[in-house]
Amino acid sequence: MTPPRIAHKIGLVVLLGALLGLLSDAAWAQEGAGPIGKFVKFQFGAFDQYSYSDHVFFQLTNSRQFEGALGATGSSLDLGTVESDAETNVLEKGIHILPPLGWEVGWKFDLTFPKGISVGLDYSHLSLSDAESLDRIPNFNPRFEMDFYYLAVPVRFYATDPTAPGFTYFFGFSLGRLNGVLLTRNSSAAGKDEYWPFKMSAVGATRIGFETSGETLGFRYELMLMNAREVKFRDNPFTGQNGKTSIDFSGTLVRISLLVKFE
Repeated sequence: MTPPRIAHKIGLVVLLGALLGLLSDAAWAQEGAGPIGKFVKFQFGAFDQYSYSDHVFFQLTNSRQFEGALGATGSSLDLGTVESDAETNVLEKGIHILPPLGWEVGWKFDLTFPKGISVGLDYSHLSLSDAESLDRIPNFNPRFEMDFYYLAVPVRFYATDPTAPGFTYFFGFSLGRLNGVLLTRNSSAAGKDEYWPFKMSAVGATRIGFETSGETLGFRYELMLMNAREVKFRDNPFTGQNGKTSIDFSGTLVRISLLVKFE
């Protein structure tokens, strides 16, 4: 990792800390302007779609047929184990069974802005095969598919009361970990499937979104601009690409989900 990228990530953490510190100081400096309530929100029934800035399959294979291919998806209907988890440890297998979901706890403020701040935990499971990325059977050997997971801690700043019925919007940031497995079919000398794990920590994202809700249930749309420039693979299994094991996963993650909220 180059020094500018390290500085960028350190700067993001410092910025988050400074913003939270300033907002906290401003809130308590005004009489009666401290937190006026606490809330909890859960995301469920989620659908995630990830669009790569430079498609990962093209970077891995250097095959032009994957240039501009479709992105990865995941939803709450994707339950159970996946084939790429065959060599994953028991703890991670248990986590990977979970569907996309989110949780956050927050505080309301009597300020012009923000009206609320929250911190939480978001989980996404996205998958994509060579055929799904092209909507057809590719002219490529070996055939392959990929599952990857993003676990992040987001901080959100709300423009209006985050617990009131109606419409509100927010922006925020998050830091998280991306990991997964590339599965290649019949790719070993013995004709067996092979598994190629990859990971990157401290994946930063800028977030913006809106939600609309009643007293308890709601709907949320969230757009995340992901910075994942150096995802490390154990190895690159594709001919002529053995030296390329650092892949840029940067892109845009869109989540549509249902909400339930409590005060």
